[in-house]
Amino acid sequence: MKDSDVPKNRRLWERPPPEGYVEEMTAIFRKEAQEEDTGRKEPYFIFRLCQHRFGISPKVVKEAVILKPIHSIPHNTNEILRGVVNIEGRLTPVISLEKILGLKDREEYSLGKMVVFCIGQNEWVAEVAEIEGIYPIDSEHLQNIPVTLLKSPNHYLKGIAVIQGENTAILDEELLFYSLTRGVK
Repeated sequence: MKDSDVPKNRRLWERPPPEGYVEEMTAIFRKEAQEEDTGRKEPYFIFRLCQHRFGISPKVVKEAVILKPIHSIPHNTNEILRGVVNIEGRLTPVISLEKILGLKDREEYSLGKMVVFCIGQNEWVAEVAEIEGIYPIDSEHLQNIPVTLLKSPNHYLKGIAVIQGENTAILDEELLFYSLTRGVK
């Protein structure tokens, strides 16, 4: 193929770059990549409960299921333990995350899904209003917890993250489920 056969505008793209251009652009892209890598982005399972948005490590989320009937436990006086539900042939305790977190009564809000949490050998089910998905969050950029929540007896938060312009409370799963295991006995 002769140069005269190639359109002039195509020859523009095939010319060699100006001197130093490749090195300059490489340095720019390398700097941008390093800035992105400085934060440790971790995935968080985001859900809604009583009009609040929460995130928890997906390592403790076993599965999400449709609402199932909750069977009461005779002589149960624990407000946190709502009953048991059949999950794949296993009777699994259902907890009230609203009570644990000190939120308003569930009667005001609709619940649409159940989430099965698994910590070690323990499984718990909690009803949630909505499951939003899994989002990466830079754990180094979590906002501080408001002082009013820090003084609360129901303090199970690591911090506050902003996801899609909305505040999301990031739960400390170890503390939450440790307290839950002790409180339900």
